[in-house]
Amino acid sequence: MNLDIRHVIDESGLRLDGAPADDAAAVADVIDEFLDRLETAKQRDERVLRSLNDIWDAPVTEEVKFYELVYDSDPAVPLDLDRRRRLLIAIDRVPSWDEQPELVDLVNVLEVSVDGELVFAPSLALAHACRQLSRAVGCLNFESSGRSGLLQVEAEQLARDLHFVVDERTHVELFRDAVGIESMDEAAFEANVRSAFPCLRWVDRVWRGLGKFKRPYTEHRGILVKHLSTLNDVAAQLFNELSATSPEQISAGLGAHGVNASDENGRTKSDKKASKDRTREFEGEDHVFWWHTKLLPDTDRIHFKWLRSNDDGPGTIVVGIFIDHCHLPG
Repeated sequence: MNLDIRHVIDESGLRLDGAPADDAAAVADVIDEFLDRLETAKQRDERVLRSLNDIWDAPVTEEVKFYELVYDSDPAVPLDLDRRRRLLIAIDRVPSWDEQPELVDLVNVLEVSVDGELVFAPSLALAHACRQLSRAVGCLNFESSGRSGLLQVEAEQLARDLHFVVDERTHVELFRDAVGIESMDEAAFEANVRSAFPCLRWVDRVWRGLGKFKRPYTEHRGILVKHLSTLNDVAAQLFNELSATSPEQISAGLGAHGVNASDENGRTKSDKKASKDRTREFEGEDHVFWWHTKLLPDTDRIHFKWLRSNDDGPGTIVVGIFIDHCHLPG
């Protein structure tokens, strides 16, 4: 079965319990983040599905249903008209999984247990069924629901950890974990990087290098995710803060995140063959990728380069080469 589903909207997680229902600013923040997640998923081509009808009766508070939040002209929960309209439009644009027979057939229960709490959540039951088939599916919900990151969900007496997505951190975590859950091959790994490592940029045809490691790609999947996650999350900030004053501390900064990385030494940089071997074109210009992380102490490298920002931002990390080892003089 081709399961191209990547997120469901968790109808049991649209609660505002964690944001005081009479605090308009807190409610607005929750709705804005939820809308951001939906928009981010759209921009990254991640398929989101919802229940056709059950979502509208989902409880937002003890007294308010979801349909009342978006439709009532004077809802009990303070939410401005603009946000109510944007929320309604966003939900209306999400296709319904329970109109697709092949997905309906996967769901045998309507109630599941989330971290020990029994809830009516058909969409979570679908996500649980997908996880049984080795497909990682994110559960989009309100941050105020208290659900975030990996939580145990039990259905039909089977417990599985599901990803509850409420912000960028939990969003990318889903796709990083999906690499192992789905045993992604090289092509799937490449297709996944936009969601797993959204801050990184890539040289054209860099993915050919996944087959040039000394060890098989499948043995490196986990450490590739770890190294690329660190490059995505902290590397640009480290280079931006330290390159002008304390460049020798950059390696230690990456090492603090469990990644062995270094610049090439002066002898290597003065060698023409070494320079050529590390040169790649990116956005119409040639760049030499001296910096590299070490998947193994003596072989298998990820070569990257930090590009300084033209504004006050931290800059960009470009991944240029996957290889066993570039040329070294002598």
